[in-house]
Order: sequence, then structure tokens, then C-alpha cells
Amino acid sequence: MHKRFLSKKERRELSRTIGISEVSEILRDSDEVVLLSYDRFSLYVADGKPVLFELRGVLYPTLYILNVLLNQGREVSIPYVVVDEGAVNPLINGADVMAPGISRIARPFSKGEVVAVMHPSGRYFIVVGHALMDSRDVESVKRGKAIKNVHRLNDKIWQISLDIVRKGV
Repeated sequence: MHKRFLSKKERRELSRTIGISEVSEILRDSDEVVLLSYDRFSLYVADGKPVLFELRGVLYPTLYILNVLLNQGREVSIPYVVVDEGAVNPLINGADVMAPGISRIARPFSKGEVVAVMHPSGRYFIVVGHALMDSRDVESVKRGKAIKNVHRLNDKIWQISLDIVRKGV
């Protein structure tokens, strides 16, 4: 792992590239943002909170920060879907989100957009990925892979995020 502190200019640029206003706000208001580079991904940590990760040139919010925002009662501006109970275990084990497993589209999305997946209870997010089809197609077709699973509860990014929160960077 390689650790590097971001300059104020880099933090401003990063906060502008994120389409999620709550995450941009956290980056802008942070005293310190650290970039942790691992073999397969990079993790951005703002004041001890893992907020973003970069995988294959794409920035995604961490499940950690999405769930923190949700638990604070803040509305999260990322597109997301709610899945049915039968989809939860396969998703946590790494499966992609299949269209029939989506019970509700909470916020519409376009193909290629970053999308979060919420547990059927509505209490927490379980997956972050990118859309393989438009939300309109998910509703009309009701078959095939809808969202590529890139980050899930209990994966390496999740475990590292929890370690950072517990022990620091």
C-alpha cells in the first residue's frame, strides 16, 4: 500500500468530479484527504472516513460513507435500486444484480452510471456498482444483468474501510 496526502487543489478537483453532492461536501470540508493505493484499487480517506474508491479509472462511493450518510438521515443523491430478499445473499457473495431481483427503482439511472443497491429493509446499502442498462430497460425487459457488482458488504474494500475507521490510516 502506498499513502499520499492530497493538496487542496487536488481535493477541489476531486470534489468537482464526483456527481454525489454529499460526498463532494465531505471532501471540500475535510482538513485532510489521503489517497491509499493498493494493487487493484485506490481508496480516498477524508478525515479518517473512507469516502471513495477508484477502480479501473472510475470513482465510486464506498458503502461505508453511503451507509453513514443514510444513518445520519441524509438523503443520498446517488441513483439506487432496492432488491428483493432473494437477491441479498448472491449479491453479498459477489453476483451481479439481475433485473428480476430489483423490486423498486428509487432513483432512475442511465447505462454506465454509478448505482447503489439497497437491502429490502431500506436500512442500508449492500452493493455499489455501475449500470449495465438504463432503468427504463430494467422495468420493461425484466431479465438479464442490470448492475455490475464492484463493491459489496464484506469484500476487501469494506474490510479495509472498517479497519481504517477503527485504527486510523
